[in-house]
Amino acid sequence: MPRMKHTFPIAVLLALTFASGSAAASAAAPTSPPLSPPPPSFETCRATGSGTTCSGTRTETYGPVDSGIVCGSGADAFSVFDQGTHLQLARRFYDENGNWLRRELHDTFKDAQWSNPANGKTAPYTQRNNEMFVLATPGDATTGTSTVTGEVIMRSGSGAPVLFQTGRQVHSPSGDLLSTAGRADLTAFFEQGDEHALDLLCAALS
Repeated sequence: MPRMKHTFPIAVLLALTFASGSAAASAAAPTSPPLSPPPPSFETCRATGSGTTCSGTRTETYGPVDSGIVCGSGADAFSVFDQGTHLQLARRFYDENGNWLRRELHDTFKDAQWSNPANGKTAPYTQRNNEMFVLATPGDATTGTSTVTGEVIMRSGSGAPVLFQTGRQVHSPSGDLLSTAGRADLTAFFEQGDEHALDLLCAALS
């Protein structure tokens, strides 16, 4: 039976830190009016008739890193590790006063896999996601609701599917799950308390 440690999967659950960008680290060219909050440094901005649009792409190769999942128990327990390459296209939109309105993220993962370092077994996965982050109050990121669509499909070394994360998931400004549709094993395990949602994955890596 899989268990979760205090860490959180860095990539398979959308690599949110990488995706969001840090305003403090932003070095984007200043605009008039100033954008609040400012976009991350990899985005380029242009004025439009109704405000400002910023966009950019970036790539990150990561891992192996601890996913935060432990399979088995006692002497048979092992940590699951994650690695791959994350490609992202990001866009964000501001109104005529420079207030942030929404963000669009398009994420693709390549050469990605979860693994059991103890025995060398791997579970390759493909992942493509789209996220729409909409602010209820322009400029206030704490009011943003996130809607994610797309899929993660993970397979055992033999090619049999062992994990699906598909459909549509909506999260509130505080990060709570508001709704989910489709087969979403990761959502079931991490957010809905289904301890058996990753059993096939753990079996494949044992």
